[in-house]
Parts: sequence; structure tokens; C-alpha cells
Amino acid sequence: MIEELTTYIKGIQKQFPLQTFTKEPARGLHIMFEVKNGDVQFYKKELYLPKKGEEGSASDFLTKECIPREMHINYIESHKALIGKEGKKIHSASPYALKIRKKSFDEEWKSWYPGKKVPDYENKLLEKKSEFLKTLKGDDRKVALTDLMKTKISVTSDSIRDLIERYFFRANEICLKEEDTKTKLYQEYLIAKLPAFLKDISEQLIQLSKEDNIFILLKNSTEEEYKAVNENYLLKYIFNVDYYNKTINDEDFGLSGYMNTASDKKPYLKHLTANFDISYRIPQTQALLLYTFERYRQAKAFKTNPLPIFIDKTELNETVINVIKEEGNDVKFNTIIRKLFEHSKSDLGNYYLLYFDYRGELKDLDFVSSFGFDLNLTIKKILPTIKPDEDYYVKNVFDFELKILKPIFSNQLIQSRKEGKIAYRYFDEIDNNPNYISAAQWNLVMKYRKSFYDWVYKSRRQAVTNTMFHDILNKMVLDDIKRDEYKDGYHSKQNNILTKLNIWFSLWDYFNNTTQSNDLDMANKITKLQDRMKLIREIKDKDHIETDDEFAFAVGQIIYFLLDKSKAGDKSHALLEPFIQKSNATELKKAITATFNAYKHEINFGKGRFEKLCSEIMAYELDKNLKELTPMILAGYFSNSTIYEKSNTN
Repeated sequence: MIEELTTYIKGIQKQFPLQTFTKEPARGLHIMFEVKNGDVQFYKKELYLPKKGEEGSASDFLTKECIPREMHINYIESHKALIGKEGKKIHSASPYALKIRKKSFDEEWKSWYPGKKVPDYENKLLEKKSEFLKTLKGDDRKVALTDLMKTKISVTSDSIRDLIERYFFRANEICLKEEDTKTKLYQEYLIAKLPAFLKDISEQLIQLSKEDNIFILLKNSTEEEYKAVNENYLLKYIFNVDYYNKTINDEDFGLSGYMNTASDKKPYLKHLTANFDISYRIPQTQALLLYTFERYRQAKAFKTNPLPIFIDKTELNETVINVIKEEGNDVKFNTIIRKLFEHSKSDLGNYYLLYFDYRGELKDLDFVSSFGFDLNLTIKKILPTIKPDEDYYVKNVFDFELKILKPIFSNQLIQSRKEGKIAYRYFDEIDNNPNYISAAQWNLVMKYRKSFYDWVYKSRRQAVTNTMFHDILNKMVLDDIKRDEYKDGYHSKQNNILTKLNIWFSLWDYFNNTTQSNDLDMANKITKLQDRMKLIREIKDKDHIETDDEFAFAVGQIIYFLLDKSKAGDKSHALLEPFIQKSNATELKKAITATFNAYKHEINFGKGRFEKLCSEIMAYELDKNLKELTPMILAGYFSNSTIYEKSNTN
């Protein structure tokens, strides 16, 4: 996988430069100095503090001078800071730049005293000012905050200068091949005068939030020079730990830090019986490319989830990138696949599929040998639905997501949102708040979503079985029945239930991964049962219930008829639940008898249909387990009533 990933990122860097995704600068205060005529001069500074969730308006100074340089100043991570644990306060790794969080100067000011105790008089002075600040509001508070910031910088100024001096010494040692006069003057100026400069701009510093950064840059060095010195830092620190580094044929190998960690200090991660420390070293060139890939991801270059990376048809990777460039970097996977099919239908296979969540955490990585796009499924209108449309067709796997997965999981897995947007929640954290999702829905989504992800995106048809499919539909339909509300002649869950039942019966054996199948598919079976009820209901005819399926279907018809006679305000489908919960036929017949006794005064006897069907189910001896017949009972209940139906006469 590492080989394919590095080949991929190497191939797209020129076609798809990282800078194209850096649309705005980081939040914070951006400061630039310039060395001119042998003297260090303040050049320009600007605050960039857009509101949360909004994109601010960045000046030319920020976009053309700051961003290109700031892209090449960061350390890899905190434990690879230039001067060790202390140096974590400085988030940069460049002789041309300083990047410090604002909270280092206010909340963490004591940490500028490494291994030393803060003098009592300084501590008491700051405590007194902090207490006084709590009593102020408005402009008085602003003045006091500014004064407090100046005081904190003053009392830590010696420590600040000391840390910056050691930082630049190490940065020069690692990043610069030879020291130049302008860089030296710039560094000496900051070592001597940065605390005083920061005190002078304290009014701007207090506008920053604690996580905002202060960037201090040298204008004289170009973007290319910033990049070059940063690459020198990366060459030194790119591997996870130096302990495992080896040089083979003049090429450095080591333990990659990408999605990887050394386990030498973590016994629970070690292979205690293995005769080696690590299983795999990679060359330095690959480690650098993996880091570059991580930077692309952090810049949200690949919002596409999942992201395909082809291993033998690399030109298809270029097609993917072109689609992203045309459609935007948040283009959906299904759009990419459709374009790829237009480009080369036979080549859709042999790719890795990566899924990153919104925080950038890798949730899934897998190899896909082939991708099956087309489907040819028909969802029949077996039961009457509110929508007037007849049968509908599922042409491909993305149709399947919207037309099958969306309704059967009650809009909790594939979710419609505002402005027509669709959310795919295969790896999202889903809160099981009962105000938004029922316990049954949450359990089923969390239990089966990965299987359907594999089924759709990796064409693993064995990932979903008939047992799983029946479990989902059975529990989801019963959940809708339980939560149904009846108001103004309308059932809140009626259409959801009927849609699920039609899908269930239409795809009854679709996920059966064996070659065996029923002689008669479920959709046709229910249609035949509806016709059989028309014969059995007639008292003059001699047709009787002959099978367990006919018994269950007739039970559903009888229950619907009885509950429909209720004069109570609540006629919700939840009244069906006690019948479905019965464990055997005897208990079910008792429940029907009790309901009949409750509503018999509402029944107009003499026509014979109800009496005939009721006598048939009471006389029938059941062979199957009653729970196995739940789908047939539901089919009978939600089908058009053959008791009320008008007879056809010639």
C-alpha cells in the first residue's frame, strides 16, 4: 500500500499543487520583518480573525507574501520540535520564522521558566492584576487586559530571549547549509528585541483567542528558500525515531511516522515473541511523500470519501484528479466513478479505497479487486403506498443507496439534509439521542453499516446476507409500527412501513448468497395470497386455509378489520404490536378473541366474510413457529382488506 500511495502523491503534486487548497491564512497575527541596508526594519503586520465557520477576506499581504512562506515553516509534530520538550512552545521549524500560540504568553506564561520557580514578587503582581481585571468591563477591561499582557511578557522576557536564541541556533544547524548575513541580523534582532516589540503590540495580542498563532516572518527569504530549509528539517526528522534508522546502498531507511508508531516503549503494542523490533522500514523518499500526502489531507484536498487510488492504471488517478479539479474537492465518490466508467469501463478495479472522517482520522483502508457498478433490481408495488408511483427500478449501486438503504434505515444511514444535500454516515459518530433516533434504528445502523459500505463501495456481495437483510427489515418495520401516531385520519409511519415492506418482499431472496431459491418469489407469493383470500372469504365457497402462509395472511386481515372497528381516538398501528409479540398460535388466537369481544357490537354480522376468515384461522393448526410468520401477518394487515372489498359481478 505504501508503494501505491507514494506513487500516487508523487504523480499528482505537479498536476495538483498543495498551495491551490490553501485558500486563506491561519487565524492569528501575521508579522513580517525586512533586512534593508544592513538594518532590520518592521515591514507589515495584520490580524486575520474571521468568524467561526466563515471564510474571511484576506489581503494581498496575507495571500501573496505570508501564505506561501507559512506553508513551509511548521514542525511535523510536537515531539519533533527543534529543541525538545521545551521547544514545543515554538511551533515552527525554520531559521526564517517563529510561530507561537497566543496562550503561551498569557495562560502558560509560567512555563517560560523551565525548571525554575517563578519569583514571588512577579507571581503576586500578576495575581493582583488578574483579580483586579475581574471587576472591570468595557474599555476599562480592555486597558487592564493590555496592561496584564505587557506585564506577563515583561516578567518572562529573559526566558523568551533565551528560548528563541536556542531555537535559532538549532534551526541554523539543521536547516541552513551556510549562514547568511540577512538571516543572522534578523535572528539577532528577534533575540534582543522581540519581547519589547510584543509589548508594543499588546493591544492586538489581546484580540487573539488562546489557540490563535503569532507568525513572525523574514521577508528577504523567498518561498523557494523557505521550502528548501524546511526540507532539510524534514530529512532530519521524517522518521519516527532515529533508533531504527539504517543506511543501505547510500539510501536512508527508517520507521515511517505516517499512521504508525514505535512500540519500543509500549509493551501492549509489541510482538513479545517476535525476534525483530519492527517489521518494515521504508526509504526516506517514501517517508517524505507520505508526509506530503498527510499535508494534502490536512489541507482538505481530498474531501472525497472514499478516495480511490489505482495501483496499475495510474492514468486513472489523473482522471480522478481532473474530476476533482472540475467538480471541486468535495466531489462525491459516485460522481468520480461515473466519470471513470465513461473513461474506461473495463479498468475499474485494483485500487485502494481510503476513507477519512471529517477530523482526518483514517477510518477504513482496503483493496478492491473489481468494482460492480450496475444493478438491475425492481421494487414492486405489492402493498398500496401513499405515493402513486408504480414499480421503481434500481439501476446501480448508488441508486441502491438512495432508494434502498435510505428508506430501510429510516433516513439514519443515508440522510437527506437541508438544501437537498445527502449525508453518508458509514463512519460518522451517531449520537443515540432518543429525540432523533430510536434505540432500534441506532443499533441496526451501527451493527450493519460497515457491511453495506463494503457491499456498495468494494463490491463484496458476500458482506450482506439474507439473515442480515431480514433482521434489518423485521426490526425496522416493527419499530415504525411501535412509534406510529394517528391524527386527523393520518398515520405518521404508514408510508415508511409500506415502503419498507415493499422493499423487503421485492428483495426477499436477493441477498441469498447460495444458488438455492424459492420456487415462487415473495412478491408473487403475496399477490397469490391476496387472490386466495378472495376465495377463502366467501362463505358459499368450499376453499379453506391450507398453509401456514395463508393462515398468517388471514390473521393480518382479521386484525386490521377488528382494530378498524375501534371508536377510540387512537387507531395507530401501534395497536398491532401486542399481536405480533405473541409467541405461539394459541396465545394469538386468544388475543384475537379478546379483541373480537371488545368490538363485536360494531360488527355487522350476516355478510359472512369476516365470520368465514375468522373461523378458518381459529380452526387451523399451525406447523411453523409463529415468529417466522411475522412478515406474512404484516403483509395481510397492510394489504387492501378483502373483507371490505366489493365483489366483482358480471
